[in-house]
This record gives sequence, structure tokens and C-alpha cells, in this order.
Amino acid sequence: MVLEPFVSTAHKKLLGWMALLGIVAAGGANARLSLYPWPGMGPAFHGAVSADEFSSYFIYLFLFVAALVILASMNYLERDHAQHIGLP
Repeated sequence: MVLEPFVSTAHKKLLGWMALLGIVAAGGANARLSLYPWPGMGPAFHGAVSADEFSSYFIYLFLFVAALVILASMNYLERDHAQHIGLP
């Protein structure tokens, strides 16, 4: 969203792929922390935040839904012929 005003119309689809790359990177970081936790990793803020299998499942669920939303919205403006402001 930050780069969108500065990217030409021909390259707008690359922003969606960059967002998907970020989703994959976040999933990879979560997998790394699930397999090899940091020393002392566990409940934080007096038990308000926890890093366990249950929270990891929901992180993957939210990342999966975010990836589906990004994939579904990549061609939205072209498909609905919506006007948008961008560089030529």
C-alpha cells in the first residue's frame, strides 16, 4: 500500500506478488520459531501472549486467509473496470 502510488500501472501486479512473498516469509519465520524456539521463549506479558502450537496454528490460518485475499484481489481493478489513480 505504501509503494502503490509510486508504481506505474503496468507494474501494479508486482505489488501483489511482493505481498505474497511477505506472507511466505512470515510463514517461514513462524515455522523456524516453531521448530527451533529461542531460549526462554514462552508466555510473555504475564501470560497475555503465548508462543505454542495453538497460537502457531492460528498464525498459519491467518496467513493462509491473507494469501487468499491477496490472490483474489490482484486483478480486482481490471476485472471491475474501476478507475484508480496511478502513474501512466
